[in-house]
This record gives sequence, C-alpha cells and structure tokens, in this order.
Amino acid sequence: MATIQDALIEMILPSGFGESATGAARVFKRWVRYFAKMIKAAINRVLALPPSPGYEPYLIERGVSLVLARPVATLWVRMGKRRAREAKSIRPVHDAIRFLASPNRQARSIITRAKLLLTAATETSIVDEAFGEARQLEDEFIGPLNRVVQGGDIDRRRIAEIATEISPKLSISRGPKVTAPSAAHELALTDLQKLNLKGFRTRHEQYAEYVDPLTEATRREFGRPNFDSRPVRRRNKRRALSSRQKSGAP
Repeated sequence: MATIQDALIEMILPSGFGESATGAARVFKRWVRYFAKMIKAAINRVLALPPSPGYEPYLIERGVSLVLARPVATLWVRMGKRRAREAKSIRPVHDAIRFLASPNRQARSIITRAKLLLTAATETSIVDEAFGEARQLEDEFIGPLNRVVQGGDIDRRRIAEIATEISPKLSISRGPKVTAPSAAHELALTDLQKLNLKGFRTRHEQYAEYVDPLTEATRREFGRPNFDSRPVRRRNKRRALSSRQKSGAP
C-alpha cells in the first residue's frame, strides 16, 4: 500500500531520481520524508476533531473529502459561536469608547474601560471594525490604553480626542442579536457560493423559503429544529445592496 511519502516522491521526483546515489537525492528524500510526517500528523489532528452532525455530512454528500469537510465544519461552528459572543459585546465596547470621549473622567473609570477595550481588541474584531480603515488611529488609541492598564500615566487628552473622532461612526444594527446558528449559516453560505460544489443550490432550493439542505444541516449541527435561515438571506441581500450602492454599481 502506497504511503504519503511514496505519493510525494512519485509526484515530485523524475523517474529514476530515487535510485541515484548522489547527495542531492538523499537530502531531497529526507525532506520528502519530513514533509510526509507533517502531512500525516496534520491529517491525524483533523480526524481527531469531533465529528460534525450537520455540516460535515452536508459537505461529504457534495463531494468534499472527510479530511477537508471536518475542519471546515468545525471552523463554521467556531466562527459562528464567536460572532454570536461578539454581538453581545458590541454595545459595551461602543459605550466604553463614547465614555472615554470626555477628557474629565476619573482614573479608576478610565482603567476599567481600558481593560474592557483591550480584551475586546485581543479576543474579538469589534475594535477593528469600530475603527474601520483608520488603523493608525487605532494603534494610537490602543497604545495609551495599554500604558493605563500597566500603571503608566493617563494621556486623557489624546484618548479623548481619538474617542471623540470615532464615536460618531459607531452604530449597532437594530433587531435581534445574531445567534451562533445564524452566524455559522451565513459563513457557510458565503464560503459555498465561492465553490462549485455538487448540488449546492438547485433552482427549487433557490426559491424555497427555508428548508434547503444547508438549513437542515444547520439545524442538525446546533440541535435547533426550528432554525429559520430567511433572516440570514435577507441580511446578505441588504449587505450586497449596500455594497453595490457604495461602489456605484447599478
């Protein structure tokens, strides 16, 4: 039975290369063995992940190998849960930035907000999204907050200036908070639209309300038999429309 090492040698090396006694051949084969071990270890780590009850079977039915289907399913679920956690943290983060827009805050209050914002900057994408494309401004904001938490001087003026500039750009979408199943389903839709998977969307599925196979997969994945994917599709349509309007496309 051919091993990963044999397959790599067959793909990469010209015929007869392995029979050569030159130093180059021996070194190259040693590197092939090394990469083969790495690939095998990576595959074993993937297969050690817990099986996905919904997304993994969905992908496999559409021709995706288990080695790829399992980590993709795991990623969708993890990212969905992370986005749901972030949705609950957006308002406290925005409130903290607005709070710091005043230069007359007490040191204790500034330290409390600084810790909250630094945690959000490390563990979520909320601060990145709040600053948008103003990356340099974000760095100028995070630097003083780090010094505050470490016991350094508080640059109230600069912190307040940046918070004042960013505050008007902060907004929170109306409506119910995004749930983990909804966020994972949206991520799956986005990824699948970029692929040419067998049977991803038939004409019937395109116009069905919310009973397409991906919706069923999300229901199984999260144990939510009543999950409704229509809000996800509406969000995608609004986002696509907004993107076209900003770009000036018809």
